Amino acid sequence: MEGQLFTVKFLDGNIPVLAEDVTKATKVDPILSKVHQFVLNGWPVKCDQLPGVFKPFYHRRDEISCEEGCVLWGARVVIPKMFQKFILDLLNWKHLCMCNMKRLARSYAWWPKLDADIESKVRACAVCQRIKSYSYKATYTPMGLPKASFSNIYFCEDKKQYFLILVDSYFQWVEVKPVQKTTVDKTLMC
Repeated sequence: MEGQLFTVKFLDGNIPVLAEDVTKATKVDPILSKVHQFVLNGWPVKCDQLPGVFKPFYHRRDEISCEEGCVLWGARVVIPKMFQKFILDLLNWKHLCMCNMKRLARSYAWWPKLDADIESKVRACAVCQRIKSYSYKATYTPMGLPKASFSNIYFCEDKKQYFLILVDSYFQWVEVKPVQKTTVDKTLMC
């Protein structure tokens, strides 16, 4: 269909890439045009009959299809070389961090070494590096299975202020009460 869109969704809206542009780029891309032919006409019997650049595609050959002249791996569009930098720029425009960029890319697009390209993009991006220096590692503490409602009770201290935290894991409800002291008597009064 003419004018069909492949859409990459971002928090602020949609940034479309026209399917017809991807189709044209696929036709002139020396690797993807050959992959397109393999999908339509059949793959060689053995992988070692192909140059190395085709191996990532060969290993996915049962999952690769063609639609409107575009090569797809599952629901992801295989991006021709001429659009890869553009797609990397789109993925990085919010400086989401490496993991989120990979997660977003894996939902819509693919090409061999996509992850490595994202890693290089993030390492070369001054804004991403500045943001990364502000991030911190949160510790994960599993709460376990509750025996009853509000069976998970915690104390937290922030600037000499204590908080009693009651968690009802069944209904995913949290109650936070400021307390002066963390004694049993004061806790029971809350």
